[in-house]
This record gives sequence, structure tokens and C-alpha cells, in this order.
Amino acid sequence: QAERWAYFFEAGCSSWFEAIKAHTFRSTFIDLHSQEASVIVEHWGRRRQICAASDAEGRQVEEAKLCSIFEEAASALEPLRLRLHAAVQTESAASSAGLAFVKLSTRSPKDSRVALAKAKAAYEARLASMLEDLVGGGGRCQKLTSERVWEDLEFALRGPDGLLKSVSNSYQMSIAARAWDPRVTLMSEFRGIAWNGRLTCLCQYFHPLFFPELLELKATIEADCCEKFSHPEVTAAVESLGGHCIIDFAWLGKGEVVIVELNQKISKILIIFPFFFFFFLLKKTTNINKSI
Repeated sequence: QAERWAYFFEAGCSSWFEAIKAHTFRSTFIDLHSQEASVIVEHWGRRRQICAASDAEGRQVEEAKLCSIFEEAASALEPLRLRLHAAVQTESAASSAGLAFVKLSTRSPKDSRVALAKAKAAYEARLASMLEDLVGGGGRCQKLTSERVWEDLEFALRGPDGLLKSVSNSYQMSIAARAWDPRVTLMSEFRGIAWNGRLTCLCQYFHPLFFPELLELKATIEADCCEKFSHPEVTAAVESLGGHCIIDFAWLGKGEVVIVELNQKISKILIIFPFFFFFFLLKKTTNINKSI
């Protein structure tokens, strides 16, 4: 348990950001205090209980109860909101789109019900308006409605001994506000697999969509991503994670690649979050497993 715990959290972006600062998106980090993490975890647990009770009785969830516990948690997280607002303002000012993306030092709240509902409404109204709903200053709200956030924080609070507690001497979570680059689109993101310090796989991150314009760019994208990966600062950061990790690239045009993040180390991530790796295939091969 202690080994898996350390294995997961030592790969957070705060551990590799400084090493590859020149190769990734600028970011501002703020501490997420253990007491604040406890509020988020407790809110998620109370919400689950309310929803489970409603399901068991065959009735609709009482939105008033959900709103009540949400407001209670939001009030307790007001100091966090203020710190996060300052970080978002800093990164938004540095973004050409005037926006920022908020994530935990481990994973992002991209499964947030609030974010997804807003995205759906925006899509139905006008596809181009989705960007505003996926990024920006709603970080506190997304943290309270994301199962990914709950999983990571509950795991962090358990500590290396596996016992849930409000304070752990090993607890070291943070939140990152990252300047948004509007050039990053669904078409431009690629997921790589590093194994034994080598880039062995490169595939579209958003694999459900086919982008025909990428076909003639396959060789260019592969070469550019490989060149970025081969930079000494990047390879050193990968080695610091044991040589095995997931690495996400944003290909912004010929010769221009930005590393989105070095994701969790691979081998034991399947034990911690089994669903995490389902869509990405690791093949032991002498060549890059290209699935663009």
C-alpha cells in the first residue's frame, strides 16, 4: 500500500514541472491544504449517500439537499477560492485567449458534472462557445463535482499506511492553474508511452474522432514529438519517474510541440485506478507503435 501510494503521488506535475518548464505550458501552483481536501472528500461522500438513499427508495434526488451540502462545502472552501482566483488571474493574463485551465497536481476534473453540463449546453447553443465552459475560473465548483478529484484526494488523505485521516505528514497535494493556449484542439493532442526511457507509442489522445488532415502529417508529427522527447531536460524528467510513464504532447504545427504533462507512471497505475489505461495500448516493440 505504501509503495503504491508513493508511486502515484510522486509523479504529480509539481514534481516534474520545474525540470521541463521550458517545454510545457506555464503554470501557477497553490497549496491544497489537507483540511480543504477533507471538505471535498466529505462533500462527495455525503452526496453519494443522498443519491443512494433516493435510488433505494425509488424517488428523485432532492436537489435542495444537494444544494445545501454544496453551499456548506463551498463556504468552507472560500479561502481556497480566493487563492485559486489569484492563480487563475495570473495565468489568464498570460494566455492569448485570456483563459486558464485548473487541475490537481495529479489529475484534472474533466469528469466534473458541472463542466460536462455546461459543455453540453454550450455545444447545443453554439459549438464555438464550448471553450469558455471547459476552462476559466470555475475551479472550486469543478473540484466539488468530479469523481477523479474525490479519488485522488481520498487516496492522498489515506496516506501511505492506508488509513483515512484528516492530516497526513506525507500529504502534499496542490492545484495548478495553467495558461490556456487556444491553439490546442482535439486534433492536436497526442499520448505517448515511455518505457525504459524510450518513446515506444504515439497515438491520438482523442481517439474517437478521425481527422483526415492528419494522415499526410503522420511522419511530421512523429518526428516533431520524438525530437521534443529527446531533449535532455525531458529525458531526465522521464528518468526521474523510473523511465516508465505516460507523456502527453500538443502538436501546434511543424517543429512546434509542447508537453502537456508527464502522467502517472505506468506499471502500478493499473492497480490503483484500473480503468485509467483501458484505451491506451502498450506494445513492446523496437519501433514506435503509431496509431494516428
